[in-house]
Amino acid sequence: MKTNREKTYLILKLAFSAGAVLFALVQILGIWDMANCVAMPLLGFALLIQSIQKWRYRRGVGFLCLVAAAILLYCSVASLF
Repeated sequence: MKTNREKTYLILKLAFSAGAVLFALVQILGIWDMANCVAMPLLGFALLIQSIQKWRYRRGVGFLCLVAAAILLYCSVASLF
């Protein structure tokens, strides 16, 4: 049985992941050339939420997700400048 907090994290992670996939498809189809600038931070936030989920049960995996999210968010912000 999942707690309300775990359900909230799951819904947020699915929403960020779906948004990232949607903007990646927009980029691939050539509809909007800058869609990648939106998809990358969404993917970073999805990884951040996943690291929060994993931290409770498997700290090593949670730490790796946290590092990956930090690198992804840093690179996506740095690419804007």
